[in-house]
Amino acid sequence: MSPLRSAIISAFSVAGLSTFITYFMAGERLETIDLILQFTAITIISGLIVFFTTQRFLNERILPVYRTIFGLTGKKSKPKLLSRVDPLKRVEKDVLHWADERIEEIRNLQKKDDFRKEFVGNLAHELKTPLFNIQGYVSSLLEGAIDDENVNMKFLEKANNNINRMILLVEDLDNISTMESGMTQLDMRRMDVVKCCREAIDSLEEKASKRAMKIIHKCFDPIYVQADEFRIGQVFVNIINNAITYGKNGGNVEIIYTDVEDRIMVEIRDDGPGIDPAVLPRIFERFYRVDKSRSRHVGGSGLGLSIVKHIIEAHKQSVTVRSKLQKGSAFTFTLKKVK
Repeated sequence: MSPLRSAIISAFSVAGLSTFITYFMAGERLETIDLILQFTAITIISGLIVFFTTQRFLNERILPVYRTIFGLTGKKSKPKLLSRVDPLKRVEKDVLHWADERIEEIRNLQKKDDFRKEFVGNLAHELKTPLFNIQGYVSSLLEGAIDDENVNMKFLEKANNNINRMILLVEDLDNISTMESGMTQLDMRRMDVVKCCREAIDSLEEKASKRAMKIIHKCFDPIYVQADEFRIGQVFVNIINNAITYGKNGGNVEIIYTDVEDRIMVEIRDDGPGIDPAVLPRIFERFYRVDKSRSRHVGGSGLGLSIVKHIIEAHKQSVTVRSKLQKGSAFTFTLKKVK
């Protein structure tokens, strides 16, 4: 109820009660005009008292609450507490709404803090492993292994491999940081996505043969899309490499193209162990690994799929994954088709 309405109702109530008591006590000795004048006077006086008392209460108790809320939410305008709605109800509603927003902000901050801790922990682990390996090989060489022709070159090669692993990690981190900041400059042009895929397959052929895996790519005719050829090449390499790394020995990786209206849908399937549906929503997160115990030994930066997601989204397209345990996984992304 507004202060004005409250004052009017209170004034009429007090005036009516006072007039009735006066009439009851005075009886017929009091003229009607006197009752009207008394009623009017009491109504005005009591109305003003109630009105200003209510206003003072609002100014001293309610407005500070509003100022605090508006100050925290960046709002500078004062609330109109003389509106027709109940100001106390309005205050209650606004305070509850403000509290809900603060709770949601706290939850988001907690999620970000958890993500930061997990990210820093994963990054430290990824850097620590090759660093310790390098330290071990170099220390052995300094302690005399450098004079042993049977191990010196072997230790140097292993140290070099770990350095390359660290360089790959730093490059991948730099790529993601650039893409997340919106600074990625895509070289969009007409390109043959089939040719791009074949180049990626060629670069991974040796790795696939070591695991007796077969990459099936039956498309030979060119398919033209509007995209950044270098970035899409990264997408093919990361997804196919992921399928080879985590697939089963002697398994297959198949690439399929589907024409869907003004898009080309590229699907990369494998018949590996599959991914638990419970973790599928996190598969594109940085450093997230489905099988952490195994993943640490197979190499890689743990950023490949996250880079894939950023590249495809930078093209304003989508990438998805579906999987069944013991059946395999399928990564699908789209590109804009051109003639």
